[in-house]
Amino acid sequence: MHHRSAQGVMYRRSAVWRLFLVGLGIVAFPIVGTSFGPGEAVAQTPGGTGENRPAAPSSPAQETPAAASTRLRLARVKIRGSFQDARLGDILKEFAQLAEEQTGEPVLWTYAPGFPAQVRIQVDLAEQSLLQALDQVLTAGSKASQQNLGYVVLSLPDHKHDGWVRLTTQGERGKELPPATAEEEQQAQERLAMAQKLLAENKPAAAKIYLEVVIKKYPTTAAARQARLLLEKLGP
Repeated sequence: MHHRSAQGVMYRRSAVWRLFLVGLGIVAFPIVGTSFGPGEAVAQTPGGTGENRPAAPSSPAQETPAAASTRLRLARVKIRGSFQDARLGDILKEFAQLAEEQTGEPVLWTYAPGFPAQVRIQVDLAEQSLLQALDQVLTAGSKASQQNLGYVVLSLPDHKHDGWVRLTTQGERGKELPPATAEEEQQAQERLAMAQKLLAENKPAAAKIYLEVVIKKYPTTAAARQARLLLEKLGP
């Protein structure tokens, strides 16, 4: 039996771990990596950055076959396990490695800028689909990092990243969020201003409440980006 331990995560590549993966469909998740290893601190958004990034289809009817196939595989695979004081990035890599052993058909994922792969979490996963496990892990990561973690199955026709899974800090659950409206931008700015006022009055606990509301309710606004930075500075 082969065991491997890294940063609080016990990697078990034996038949014992394979029992955690239940079902006929199993999906591989090779993660785009850097010099730190697979899946470590990837500052890349599939599909390009800034104005050159392709827009995702606006409705489910336009979803590409690659994206639909990714969703199906995520729903089919079953997994269970327990992670104590484990880095979020290590948990995601473990999912990838265990799945890759079972199939040659990969699903690729990548971290959007600012995704907190280094944050440590504790999570117990009862038997469930990988889709559900990903939701549970990201929920725990959101609490630990004070961010609103999410993922998007990219649907980009005729693009090399079509069908990839992008891990984000905007709280999505599978699909791109629509752009913020002018009204939402204004409301988010008002709440951000209130948080900044409370910080100036040395009331960080009250300010955090407003910052968290901005991030969760208005995740795609400019104010949400500023709120995330302020929360990171404030700490737990």
